[in-house]
Amino acid sequence: MVLLATVVTAAIALGAGCAARMTDREGMEASPPPQDLFGGDPINLIRRSLDAYGEADLVDRVESLRLQNRITMYGGEVKEDRSVEYYRFPNQSRIDVISDTEVFTFLYDGVDGWQIAKGLRSRSPDMITEGLRRGIKHIPILLLRSALDDRSILGPVLPDSLDGRVALRVDLTDREGDQSRLWFDTETLLIARLDYTFIGSRGGIPVRVMMGEYRAFDGVQTATLVQFYQHEALSQETQVDEATYNPTLPDSIFAPRAFEEPEEPREPAFPPGE
Repeated sequence: MVLLATVVTAAIALGAGCAARMTDREGMEASPPPQDLFGGDPINLIRRSLDAYGEADLVDRVESLRLQNRITMYGGEVKEDRSVEYYRFPNQSRIDVISDTEVFTFLYDGVDGWQIAKGLRSRSPDMITEGLRRGIKHIPILLLRSALDDRSILGPVLPDSLDGRVALRVDLTDREGDQSRLWFDTETLLIARLDYTFIGSRGGIPVRVMMGEYRAFDGVQTATLVQFYQHEALSQETQVDEATYNPTLPDSIFAPRAFEEPEEPREPAFPPGE
């Protein structure tokens, strides 16, 4: 997927408060620029986007999430695996990557990162721990909910180009100081792109996340195609087969000792021959 990250031309005014009306060549009144629909107010856009993800009484009550995915890893040899992701808001996550012969587990317990491979359990390298920490924060409904925190800082709503069409862009600095840039589809108001800088022991890595092919699971709109780019190169593609909102996730799933006894069987989630 090619992204056109150029700013829309001056035909669409950047000033969200512009009072002038636009007309087309036949003199008919044209639609206002997309950002004018929100008066340039990012809070209004965030709230409308949350409404687009699902009913308020449902979206506001989501506290946990389980995803069953097919993943393709790029960079050198192309590798296809499956994964199961567990999240308990606001700060716990676990990812089981399932290959033909083994399961690799990565876990963030809210403080530390852990991993297990080939029967050996250890603390995760800083880069993996940071990835797990930021990953849970970038689940769309959690990201949008955090944007409404009084201690978050939002930039103005600006038009931008996304795959050749107009999108709405907003910069976000959350209460913990993590920065990200969001692009919203103007038709659905769902997040179509997320950019942030991944900070690890080797410095900053620019990351782009493209989200598309939304489907409703348990009444919540969920991107079923997610593509991750690092340094502008596609590094991973995730296809979500199933999403379960508010599953019961016991504490043991997010404790390092749980690695030895997974909480639920993996085979039924992905029947042979699927």
